[in-house]
Amino acid sequence: MKVQHENIIRLIGYCYEIRHKHTKDNGQLVFSQVIDRALCFEYMPEGSLAKHISDESCKHDWSTTFKIIKGTCEGLHYLHRGTGDGKHIYHLDLKPDNILLDKDMVPKIADFGLSRLFGESKTHITNTRMEGTLGFMAPEYIHECAISPKNDVFSLGVIIFYLLAGQKGYNDYCESRSSPGQQFIDRVQEYWKKRMRASVGYTWDKIDLLAVKICTEIAMSCVEKERRDRPSTNKIIDELHQLDAQMQMSKKDSESVTGLGKSDVRYIALDPSLELRFPFKPNMDMPCCLQLTNMTENSIAFNVKTNKRKYSPQPSKGIIPPCSKSYIIVTLRAQEEAPPNMQCLDTLIVQSTRVSEDFTSQEITQHFLEEAEVDEVILPIAYVAFEKSDLDVSK
Repeated sequence: MKVQHENIIRLIGYCYEIRHKHTKDNGQLVFSQVIDRALCFEYMPEGSLAKHISDESCKHDWSTTFKIIKGTCEGLHYLHRGTGDGKHIYHLDLKPDNILLDKDMVPKIADFGLSRLFGESKTHITNTRMEGTLGFMAPEYIHECAISPKNDVFSLGVIIFYLLAGQKGYNDYCESRSSPGQQFIDRVQEYWKKRMRASVGYTWDKIDLLAVKICTEIAMSCVEKERRDRPSTNKIIDELHQLDAQMQMSKKDSESVTGLGKSDVRYIALDPSLELRFPFKPNMDMPCCLQLTNMTENSIAFNVKTNKRKYSPQPSKGIIPPCSKSYIIVTLRAQEEAPPNMQCLDTLIVQSTRVSEDFTSQEITQHFLEEAEVDEVILPIAYVAFEKSDLDVSK
């Protein structure tokens, strides 16, 4: 009841009732004591974490997966840190089945049936029989019945492995510990990189792959065979907080590159910025240059929308590297006659969105643009009377 934390299941109340009633025992009516016991916890609509893990990894996107990893670490750190009365709680049966998810996918550690309360954070030897779940128990607990905070840290590492690479990925890592750990990290990063790219509308950058790398390194350090080589939850939380700060800073930079709010963010600047002006002469193609400037530190995909029967933008879509410029030649196709009073009601729309550095222009499809977070800049098109000097550059 004292444990109150966002990532710990909340005990709403309990019942312990003793009643006496007549019951039958071997055909005889006896007056016996009946004990009714019940625990009431907050409702977790998304069930256990185990249901959200496939053979390969967590079934959700990276942002949700990281949220689950960080929340689980926060909850365990709270237990190990103590509730302020000098008591430390060791869970001793941490596994995906005992982590529940609420409607917002916030993880909460549950099932404290095997938990122990200790007055100080050190290693204890228990004479009771070994209890827990194989695969998530630390080696020293299996062989020596030794209990310390590092038991839970080992279990935490296995859970993070399951979220990043599934049970198969964890087994593969255990079987190849002698090979360089960077090879395994590269494999996990490549897997999540492909998943991120395949998620329509999900924009990501290098900071996401850095997060995958750091979480993998944390998982690897947590499952070290020697408990002295495993990190404390305090060290894990410090690493995650530093990473979270970098992720928030990256997100803030990408959403506020011009000091505007998220809804007003501009990924690119146009020149000209007010209107696109074409000199007009009947039966003659007229070109106009449009400059696009990427004002962010991310790669930006752009797409040009206009009346393709009258205007030909080249290129009509592409990728602009960070802090770079790109030029589009928009050609007014030859028209037989000018509109009345040279009035034009046409517009040119430039769509833009953040993409990864290896994203290609071939991937800029209508479906991609409908799902992505796209910024649009609308340029009115204007016609002006043609003068010979508009084309005569020799004088």
